Amino acid sequence: MKSQISLHPSYLKIDMMCQSKNVESVFDCKTLHFIHKFQNTLGKCYIRLKVYKRRKAVTQESKKELGLYHLSYQINPEKTKTKQYRLILNSYDLQNFFDTKIDTDSPFDFIGISRELLSKFQVWRTLNTKVLYIPAPKKSSLDQHSDQMDQLYLQNDFNVNTFDNKMKINNYLEHKNYQPRVIYQGVKRIEGEFFVITIEHVNQFDFWSIKVYHPKTSRYYESIIFFDDILNLRKKFL
Repeated sequence: MKSQISLHPSYLKIDMMCQSKNVESVFDCKTLHFIHKFQNTLGKCYIRLKVYKRRKAVTQESKKELGLYHLSYQINPEKTKTKQYRLILNSYDLQNFFDTKIDTDSPFDFIGISRELLSKFQVWRTLNTKVLYIPAPKKSSLDQHSDQMDQLYLQNDFNVNTFDNKMKINNYLEHKNYQPRVIYQGVKRIEGEFFVITIEHVNQFDFWSIKVYHPKTSRYYESIIFFDDILNLRKKFL
């Protein structure tokens, strides 16, 4: 791998996922530390950010990578010392999904951009783990498939065994489509008004989506509840 990373930039994704020291043989690296608070999810976290930028170009292909940045986040929640979360992004992710560009090598700019990026991520809670994700931005060419796009998300795939080393990697964030299962749909009359109630369950992340449609005003309301939320409800409410 060490001999290939300078010839094939796509291998960087594996090395970053594995936190390989091979990366530093080809890329300049800056390590920054700061604190970020994930609202209503992970809470206050200590962040270690590693910023990679290619040191030199050895092939024509690698010359295209000289202006690109690669960001590796290690996220440690203050309230627990046993859990750690990873996130990797690069310049393509920033441009395509966040409409953001890195113009300077200033540590203050890296931290400022990172705070803005991390604030957009949400946390999916399952019985075994938590996953950082963002809803995929809708493209104008996909407007006619907006219902499908509502279920499309972006997240890192850290399963190295599924990586295809013959494929050129651009974005580190990957599209995931989690189709919910409708477990209830019906009409309810509330305070003299009729509402269409739909309850969906997404098994992969063990959460329920409660959607309420008011035909009279053509308005939609939606709320998401996780299994942990149910466990934390007061007995009187249940």
